[in-house]
Amino acid sequence: MIDNIIQQQINYYCARASEYDEWFYRQGRYDRGEEINKRWFQEVDIVKNAL
Repeated sequence: MIDNIIQQQINYYCARASEYDEWFYRQGRYDRGEEINKRWFQEVDIVKNAL
C-alpha cells in the first residue's frame, strides 16, 4: 500500500514538473510583469549566493 502511495506521488510530481519550472522562471500565467519579476530574480540570486 505504501509503495502505491509513493508511486502516485511520483507520478503526480512528474506530471506537474513543467508547471513548477514556469512558476520559478515566471513564465506564462506566472509572469507578474517586469518590475516584480526583476525583484523575484534578485531574491533568487541572494539565496543562491548564500548557499
